[in-house]
Amino acid sequence: MQQFNSISEFLLQAGTQYRAFDFGRGIRKLDTQQVLALENGTIAAEYPRQNMTWLAFVFWSKASSEQHFLWFVKLPLDERGHVITAHRDQFLAIVIEALGEQFANQQHSEKQLPDNPYCFQPTQQQMADFNAIVKYQFKLKPSEHYQHCLTYLANPSVVDWQTLPLQSIADVMCRHNEQVVVEAMITYGKTYPAPVLQALLSSLENHSLSVRLTEFLLGWATTTEDSHTRSLLLRSTCQSQASGLVNQTITHLLKESDHHDHEFFVVLAGRHWQLLAEPKTMLAYLSALAAYDSDHDLFISLYSDLVTIPCTRDAVLATLRAPEKSDALLSAIGTIYSSVGR
Repeated sequence: MQQFNSISEFLLQAGTQYRAFDFGRGIRKLDTQQVLALENGTIAAEYPRQNMTWLAFVFWSKASSEQHFLWFVKLPLDERGHVITAHRDQFLAIVIEALGEQFANQQHSEKQLPDNPYCFQPTQQQMADFNAIVKYQFKLKPSEHYQHCLTYLANPSVVDWQTLPLQSIADVMCRHNEQVVVEAMITYGKTYPAPVLQALLSSLENHSLSVRLTEFLLGWATTTEDSHTRSLLLRSTCQSQASGLVNQTITHLLKESDHHDHEFFVVLAGRHWQLLAEPKTMLAYLSALAAYDSDHDLFISLYSDLVTIPCTRDAVLATLRAPEKSDALLSAIGTIYSSVGR
């Protein structure tokens, strides 16, 4: 049986074409070279979560591009954030044993992966967003309820929001920069029911938002008194084109202790970690987190997360060495050292 050195190689040799996406901290398309380097352990995972890299593969037969298939694969990382290739090889062995090398010519039911520790099931929200992104990139039609959802967003009084499928919301938000969507969000965004708003903002976090829409969302985030809504708004802007404005707003919120809560700190670490790569910002973040979290449980959890991300690791370690630290930060750091000692 032929030996394969990566999932990418297996898919190509099986006569398919593929695209890969990272699911670690939002959904992001990866280019072929990124995937190969990541799988081979030559680069660190850029968006790790829980010491794993979370990948989605969309593939189709070269002979027929009408039907697409999905694999969701999570691979363990070493202490440097690189894929442990032994686990990748084990996953490939499971695939080859179950499906065979010529699986591209088999029926759909035979392409399904067997149960194994390397597969994961996206949440309902992730699945809706991913389906929308794939359909958009492959120039396929959105769901049949797309127009129904668009009508609701532009005129909420004429459609019952409870009739909107989650997929239709994801499809509309995938086309978020269309003028009608932007205008609807700015005009009616603050009036949508909580379930609709959560679905809308959750979808937006996977897209590159326009400056105008970003300005509206950030303005709302700085004025709302609802902490959960604020967290959703901040998450929604994590891939915005207006990164400078996003960074400026978050830096401001870090200085305002009345805006601090559990979700706020989790969102910054999970979706805006690039901002925290700047040592001064990381110091401000960890200081505010230590002051908020007197028990240090959340501090330890988010510290452990940020120190595994390639672009924030140095900033985290620099904070530990910073000469001027608050008493709360010193205490939190001491708790980390104590836990390591145990």
